[in-house]
Amino acid sequence: MNKKVYILLAITIAILIGATYYWNFLKMNQKDSHGCLVNKSYSWCDFKNKCIKEGEEDCNLTQDWILNEAKKIIGLNLNLMPNQTIKWKTKDGDLAFSAKGYYYSDLLNSEKIIKGFENLDKFLNEIGLKIDSNNPAIASDKEDNVKYSKEKIICELKRADNPNDTSSLSIFCGNIDDKLCSFNSDCGRKCSSDSDCDFVVDGCRKIIVCRAKGYKFYNDCTNPTSNVSELDVSINSCLCLENQCVPKNEELRDKN
Repeated sequence: MNKKVYILLAITIAILIGATYYWNFLKMNQKDSHGCLVNKSYSWCDFKNKCIKEGEEDCNLTQDWILNEAKKIIGLNLNLMPNQTIKWKTKDGDLAFSAKGYYYSDLLNSEKIIKGFENLDKFLNEIGLKIDSNNPAIASDKEDNVKYSKEKIICELKRADNPNDTSSLSIFCGNIDDKLCSFNSDCGRKCSSDSDCDFVVDGCRKIIVCRAKGYKFYNDCTNPTSNVSELDVSINSCLCLENQCVPKNEELRDKN
């Protein structure tokens, strides 16, 4: 084998080694259309507007993430308010959901309130929440109330003028899986054994009823009361009958 053959062979080997290295380099640094390193388990998260790594951070839109970001926008050291109720209209009727969020009060029509509402509305739209078609926005000089939804997340943003020369700003978000029961519905009565049932005070109708344990309820009356002394019914025990929690004394069943 002459010298020229050796040189040609060496060049060929060098080209192959270089091409292999370059291909592996490209593969090791493969990026998607947003510049995320796909081979290193990064992917683009639309509402967070950044690349996230699988196993370290998720891209599921949650009420907690929204509220944490909302707190930054409001720019105040606000305390989280849990167990609030969002009433929601659907084509099949009204529902209620358990929610949590922030509430802020300031001078009447203060810039902090007005700008806060505008900035939060912009933020919710940017992350993909849209005004729910069954819940038209309310806009007036004294109140702005907008209800948004995306997948299972619902949020209510509200600005209101109060009688004491103050204005308030609030944002509450929930998950549609956290549906609350109305005492006027059968929600919460289902059971499989007597141990599933317990006493619950229905402050709207001022009675004690038998309901399944673990269910959350909301009062849809003007002035609910939980003052037991005002209740017109006393139940000694509950049982599970036909998969519904009812008073042991069946004469009271129609009041449950």
